[in-house]
Amino acid sequence: MHTTRFLTAAGLLAAIGLSAPSASATIARDGAVNANAAARVNGVVVFATPDSASWSGVPADLSAGAVALNQGRASVQVRGGISAQWASADQGLVRITDHGWSVDARNPGVTEIGTDLSSVAPDWTYAFQADGDGTFDLAFNLFGSGVTSGLSTWNLLFAEDDAPGHLTFLSRTFPDGDFDLSGGFSHALRTGHRYRVSLLNQEGFFDSLLRQRLYNASESGTFDWSITTITPPAGVPEPSTWTLSILGFALAGAALRRRSPLRA
Repeated sequence: MHTTRFLTAAGLLAAIGLSAPSASATIARDGAVNANAAARVNGVVVFATPDSASWSGVPADLSAGAVALNQGRASVQVRGGISAQWASADQGLVRITDHGWSVDARNPGVTEIGTDLSSVAPDWTYAFQADGDGTFDLAFNLFGSGVTSGLSTWNLLFAEDDAPGHLTFLSRTFPDGDFDLSGGFSHALRTGHRYRVSLLNQEGFFDSLLRQRLYNASESGTFDWSITTITPPAGVPEPSTWTLSILGFALAGAALRRRSPLRA
């Protein structure tokens, strides 16, 4: 009798799973930030020591910064800072602070200057797995001041599984001067697939004509991102739910047959 009741209860519970929605979530894999800078005067390049920070498995707040200073006949300082916060595996904020340079090339012996903030490694990257269909959304707001030519390009690389990914221009060349630019990016996610999202800057300039002897520029801003996964509606169960439900009905039927009295 107890066995029969157990089978009946188990079967009904499994069958009830037919109408239960499937939970979805984002699995965080790893994240990192990187900062780099280089200053050039008359062919001599001074590189800052690259700075980086990363996590694996468990999201954590990260920050990195770099400053390159080349002093001689001219003074060229190149600087950049970046920080990243993960409120959860589904939401976070990337902030850049005082990306830019200060140049004093008034010495007539200076024939060329250059600045570079780009890095081989992405400025920010986040790898995750989507355990539900949904979307990745990113909104950015960048603003700059000074002689901002060269502070212009941020790209986003979005890669799925082991594919190389595709590069999206978040912003193209800004006007030379103060700017304030906002925009966004969105990409669909598929259940069970792995993704890697990266921000890369291509900021810097090279001037061998020295059209200006004084350059001062600064850029700051934020990249606000979020992941939204969609739970399948109750009437459209996943294949695993169907399997569990069919097994549940079978167990319930077997239990009822055991309880039926024998007839002559």
